[in-house]
Amino acid sequence: RLVWRSLAGETVTDAERTGFWFDPAYEAFLDEVRRRTPKDVTIAIVVPSWPDVYVYQAAYQLAPRRVVERGRENEATFVAAYPYQALAGTNPEATAIAGGALFHRR
Repeated sequence: RLVWRSLAGETVTDAERTGFWFDPAYEAFLDEVRRRTPKDVTIAIVVPSWPDVYVYQAAYQLAPRRVVERGRENEATFVAAYPYQALAGTNPEATAIAGGALFHRR
C-alpha cells in the first residue's frame, strides 16, 4: 500500500516508513522494555494477535533477549503487555511503561 502511495506522489510520513507502520506507539513500548530488562532474560510478550508483526518486531528489537508469545509466560522472567493500562497501586509487580506494563516474575 505504501509503495503505491509513494508512486502516486503522495507524501508518506516517517512513522509509516518505519517497521512500526502498523502501530507507531509500539516502538516506544519496546524501547522501554529493552532499557528495563537484562540482555540474558526471556520475555513473554502479550500483544494484539493481529497484525502478526507485533511478536516479530519484539523478537527483532529485543534481541539478544529471548522472546516468547502469550501462553508461555511460565518460561519468562518478564512479561511485557501492550496495550495495557495498570491501575495505580493495584499490582506491585507491574511497572507502567509507554503504552503498557512490564511485569517481573520472581
